[in-house]
Amino acid sequence: MSPGASVQLLTSGHNQVDVPEHENRQGHSKCEHVYCRKGLFYNRKPVHTHPKCHKCKKTRCKESATFQLRRCANCHLDEYCSEECQNEAWQAGHNQTCSFFTALCKKAAEIAGTPNAWPDLAAWVRFHDNSLMNAALSCYVALIATQGNVSTTHFLAVHMLYKDDPAVPPERRFELVTADFVHKDAPQMGPLYSYMAPAREQIMSGFWGTGSYIILAHFRPLDDPTGAIPFYKHFGISEYHASATLACRPPLEQLKENLELGAKMRFCCTKSFKGGDKCCCGGWTHKKISE
Repeated sequence: MSPGASVQLLTSGHNQVDVPEHENRQGHSKCEHVYCRKGLFYNRKPVHTHPKCHKCKKTRCKESATFQLRRCANCHLDEYCSEECQNEAWQAGHNQTCSFFTALCKKAAEIAGTPNAWPDLAAWVRFHDNSLMNAALSCYVALIATQGNVSTTHFLAVHMLYKDDPAVPPERRFELVTADFVHKDAPQMGPLYSYMAPAREQIMSGFWGTGSYIILAHFRPLDDPTGAIPFYKHFGISEYHASATLACRPPLEQLKENLELGAKMRFCCTKSFKGGDKCCCGGWTHKKISE
């Protein structure tokens, strides 16, 4: 299949709960739920992250003139507020994780034919991380009534096709191919689950469960089995989030919209950090949604 060929989005895998189709779109929901009208995945404060130093954990709602993060130039993932923090993190173990991801960076560059491949993927994941986590979390919650806690057996798998075009914003530089919530023993999923499973042990205990998503970034035509690079993330799921009421719209449909439009989730946690902005979002999420 060529990169330009049309592909089908899988938004209701075999393990997904059957739900009726909805016309809900962000800002144009057909129901009266505030969280649906905002294009959110459920009725609780979403799981999310803020920019922070990976060493001292200094956090801000977003980067500003007084708070700049230095991103590791090798792995393009971990960020630090100073050279001192970066050097200390290197001695404390980042050198090992950096070596692992730097190898993936080099492999992606070789496959794609451009050194921008992995940095573009890292930037894309940073932008869409909240959408990916909350879509996955919603899939876990959707199965509680019929299958219980499936956080040890299921994960969100997303296939993306790379668009090497500097004119395209980073958040839209990967085209969605498929998104599905799958069992670890599903066909072709065993190796992927084995690849990311060891890191699950590093998630702190005390959670209701540990959620996971994995990105398969295709840097060559989809029919080339050597052209994909994996990126995964694990996150804790609290009892608070496990008991959430899901939005009317199926979670993977909302995820599809966010990824295709290059849109962030419309929410604000209302936190304000010293030296940062007045609130988490900078104000844009508080604007009234037009009919």
